[in-house]
Amino acid sequence: MQMETPMEDSSAILLQISSLKDMLDQVNEDIEQNIQKTREIDSEIVKHSEVEKDYLARECQLTKLVSLSEFELSGLMHISGTKAASMQVLETKIKILKSNLVETKRRSSDKMDKFTDECAQFQATVIEDSKRDGFISRGERSTRERNVESTTKDQHVAEFYN
Repeated sequence: MQMETPMEDSSAILLQISSLKDMLDQVNEDIEQNIQKTREIDSEIVKHSEVEKDYLARECQLTKLVSLSEFELSGLMHISGTKAASMQVLETKIKILKSNLVETKRRSSDKMDKFTDECAQFQATVIEDSKRDGFISRGERSTRERNVESTTKDQHVAEFYN
């Protein structure tokens, strides 16, 4: 075997160091590219996390809105049911009051008719008694007869308005 000179040895070592340096530079470049890709991925993860957080916040707001709307709807349905029941009670009371009013008008009209009839009978009796006994003058007699006719007319007018 032939011995190499120290120069040749140095040259071979430098060549080998240069080759190893190139390989190290390539590894460093690959590491830098991986670091850059990792940063981009991290950046995307952060963006997606923010979007997800925004969606969760929006979902929370919408859920709250739905809950409030359901609560309000439930309250309105309860009020509507109460209102319907109350309306039925009021309608029943109105019917009873109308019936009572009709009955009161009928009784009042009956009493007025009875009173008018009794007044007419009383006046007729007074006139008959006066004619028989001769106590009243002709003018007074005709005035009393007109009163009887007027009372009868008033009775017919009252019946017309009822």
